[in-house]
Parts: sequence; C-alpha cells; structure tokens
Amino acid sequence: MKTLIWNCQGLGNPETVQFLGQLVASKGPSLIFLCDTRLNKAKAENVKRRIDMVGNLVVERSNDCLGLMLLWSEEIQIDLLFFSRSHIDVVVTKGEEKFRFTGMYEIAIELGKRRIGIYWMPLSPYQIYLGCWGRSE
Repeated sequence: MKTLIWNCQGLGNPETVQFLGQLVASKGPSLIFLCDTRLNKAKAENVKRRIDMVGNLVVERSNDCLGLMLLWSEEIQIDLLFFSRSHIDVVVTKGEEKFRFTGMYEIAIELGKRRIGIYWMPLSPYQIYLGCWGRSE
C-alpha cells in the first residue's frame, strides 16, 4: 500500500490540485494525508472528486488551524479513532491487514513522540513521502 504525505500550502489554486492529481495518477497511493490545505469541507469534497479518491476526512481551516485532509482509495477501509486541529488518527484496513495511521501537523509531532510508547512512525509533512506498507505489489 502506498501513502502520500504532503504539506501542500493551500489547495485553492487549480494548478496545485492538478499537480496532486498527477501525483496520484503516476504513483497510485491508497492513502493521502495533506496538511495546510486551507480548505472548507465543500472545497475538500471537490478535490476528492477531482483526484478520484472514494473517501475523505477533513479538519477545516480556522483561526488556529490551517486545515488537514485524509483521502483514501476504494481498496482500503478507514476507521476514525480521533482528530483535532493538528492531527487525524485512524485505523487502516486492507483485506485482513490493519495498521494505525496518525497524520500530524507541526507542533503535534514533537508532543506525540513523547506520549506514544508503541511502534509508531511519524512522517514529516514538510516533504512528499511515498512509501509502501505490507506485501510487495
């Protein structure tokens, strides 16, 4: 399973959405975590449709949050555990395999490192990360 994590610094620009669509088409991620989206739920829904994903969770932009978005393809199931203005925490299921995914933005990463005592891999939202999990495809 491939995962894309990106600090997109705003998805209001059509060129940024087009670039995201090209990434999705060329790399085929099953799970996408976007931070600093600067979107409300209606605009996030439009982005989901444009890049052909089946599900999304959105933390809308507000005075103290720049916006988070988690998107996924039809090959996986997402169960929401918790979310806040700085993170989205879910269980991802693909067939019989399950894992926990926590997408965090900025300050929460440092705080979370001290609180989590289980196997956990925080990924930086300041880079585009495309990784695989599970069996080779």
